[in-house]
This record gives sequence, C-alpha cells and structure tokens, in this order.
Amino acid sequence: MRKRVCIMTAGHLSTTPRMVKVADALAEQGYDAHVLSTQFIDWADQADRAIIASRWSRWRWTTVDYRKQGARTRAAFTALRMRAAKKLARVRGVDHIGLGTAARIRERVYPELVAEAVAIRPAFIYGGGGALSATAEAARRLGIPFGFDLEDFHSEQDEPGEYFGITGRIEREILPRAALLTAGSQAIADAYHEEYGLDPIPIHNVFALPSAAPAPREWDGKLKLYWFGQTVGPRRGLEETIHAMGRAKIPGELTIRGNAIEDFLGSLRSLAADVAPNLTLTHLEPAAPDDMVDLCRSHDVGIAIENPERRSQELALTNKSLTYVLAGLAVALTDTPGQHELATDLGDAGLILPVGDIDGFAKGLERWSTDPESLVRAKQASWEAAKTRWNWDHPGECRRLLDAIAGVFT
Repeated sequence: MRKRVCIMTAGHLSTTPRMVKVADALAEQGYDAHVLSTQFIDWADQADRAIIASRWSRWRWTTVDYRKQGARTRAAFTALRMRAAKKLARVRGVDHIGLGTAARIRERVYPELVAEAVAIRPAFIYGGGGALSATAEAARRLGIPFGFDLEDFHSEQDEPGEYFGITGRIEREILPRAALLTAGSQAIADAYHEEYGLDPIPIHNVFALPSAAPAPREWDGKLKLYWFGQTVGPRRGLEETIHAMGRAKIPGELTIRGNAIEDFLGSLRSLAADVAPNLTLTHLEPAAPDDMVDLCRSHDVGIAIENPERRSQELALTNKSLTYVLAGLAVALTDTPGQHELATDLGDAGLILPVGDIDGFAKGLERWSTDPESLVRAKQASWEAAKTRWNWDHPGECRRLLDAIAGVFT
C-alpha cells in the first residue's frame, strides 16, 4: 500500500508553488500525495484550478474555502473567531494564551485545516505557507510525524503592536517536535539555527529546468525589463528601476505582472514620464506558476531589486530571481543575505547591487544597452547557472527533500 502524505498550506496553490512541486515529486516517487490548501482570493482560485486541471490524475486536492463570495458563512464566522482570539490575547498577553488561541490569531482557518487533514488519514504531514499550528495539531491527533517548510523567517514577519511575538511563541513550542524542517534559503536555515538551535535543510524555491534552451532575442535597441509578483505595490524595486532607467538615458520597456491598484500604476506612469521618458510601462495580469518561466523568455533583464524593511525580507531568496535564470535572463538583484549565494554564483549574469544603489543600477543597465554582446553573454551565463545548479532536479534540491522524507518513514 502506498504511503499517504498530506501536503498542507494555509495559502492558495498558485501562491505557494513550492508545495505544488513537492506534491508532484512525491507522486512521481510513488507516494499517495494529497494536497490541502485554502481559498480566499478569487483570482488565485482561478489560477489554482488551472494547476489542478493539469494534475488531477497525479494527486488529490482538498480545500478550505472562506471566500466572502464563495463561502460567506465561513468567512464571517472565522473572522469573528479571530477577533475573539485577539481580544483574549489583548487581555492576557501573547505569552499567556494557549497554543490554540495563538493559532486562531495567526491561522484564520486553523480548526478547519486540522479537521480536513485528520480526515485524509495520512502517514506524514508536510506543511508550509503559514500552516504551522494546523500541521502540528493534525499530526498530534493522528499520532504521526510531521515536517514543515520554513520558506521565510516567520517570527520576524509579525507586525509591530500588541500581537508581535505570537509567531515566535508558536515556533518555540512546535518546531522542536518536527521530524523534518526545510528552509527557503541557507540564510533562513542559519537564522533558525541561531534562534532555536534547529538545523533546517535548505531547499531553494527553484523550478524544473525547461526542456528547451532560451532562444536569443534579436536586438532592437530597447532593453526589455521584466518584474512579476503577487502584488504590484511600493517598495518592491519598481520605483528604483524607473529611476535607474532615467539616469541611464536609454530606451526600454518595463513589463510588470501582478495584481495592481490602479492608483499605484498611475503613480508609476507619472514617475516614468517625469524621470524616464524613454521608458514604456506595460502592466499584465497574474499568470499560473507553471507558465511563469515561459512568460519571462521574451525579455532581457529580470528585476529582483529588494528594499528589505524586516529581517525576514533580508533572508529570503525570491521566486523572481530563481525564475529569471531558468528563462535565461540577465538579473538585476540586491545583494541581501538571502540572495547572496545566487548572486555570487551568477557572476557575469547578474547585476549585483547594494540596497539603494540606483547609480550602480543605472550604469549596469546602460552597459547592457550600449553593448548588446555583453547582454548576450550575461543571458548565456544565467542559463548556464540554471542548468548546473539552480533547478529543481539538482541533487541538492528535489532529491535532497525526497531523501529526507524517506528518512522520516525509515
């Protein structure tokens, strides 16, 4: 009988592609993979169904729906329950509430996720995407081991205020009980070791190597830049990119993909008109994670400029950077602790910048624009880095995770 594994996330499939890759890999290894996720954003729900349409025969899928339109009663009830838990925390203090109360503050549908995971009857649960408490509690009720993916340094993500520290409160109690911990970067793994004395296995959020190498783009005199993310908003490197293109005084196009507030897009267009008149801005709607590499290919430079406000942002290795290299793009990225390993490995393929270095950014873009051969070399070096190290099939990634999960069973 095949071993059943529950892959649990408190997010959508389309916003946690890491867990989709894990489910695919486990299914290919002969496990009975069952994915448990949530639904609360309409556009992400549509993307989730596109993912499932291509995988219905590989693994099973269960969701906890709390969309305001799709599950109005549950949306209202879970909101009231969360407010009640927060009120209790305000009265007693974060350090003096039970783990269940803390979980209901941080994981809105915590009891529902636990109930669904228990009903699946797995032999092992691998959680991620903010479902730490639900993963541990379901495993406790079933009497089975669990693992958790620390894709971010979660305890540093709490907003300042009366609930700050609630994630650390949960992590201190739960993480030492895990049979397996993984981390989204070496920097995150090091931070958890420093904080709790734990040793998560670094598994980067890399994707499968495309079967076809990138086709060279015929140079037309315009540098084509690309940025994608779930939300198009301030402090995500877009303003810096526009300023850098303006200082470089070169023609180009910046394509932005993601959910955007029209007012913010308007402010970007105004900024471009003021400081970078030779730059064209194009906004595109979100797309399925499976399509993201191909959608990058027609561009020249992937933008992974970060403005870290918290330590968790400094430690993260972004999906953007790892997607750009698989598409064979040159990469402009901030040299944060989380991105440093990739930045070093990229060599000529990367424009490696300290935080806020717009002048250096501009000079690098100008060099690629005025010397198209250097841009070609950078794109070739990026693809070479993807082939040799930064892909899901590398032994340090998928195989390492599968061996660790197999080790839990043995």
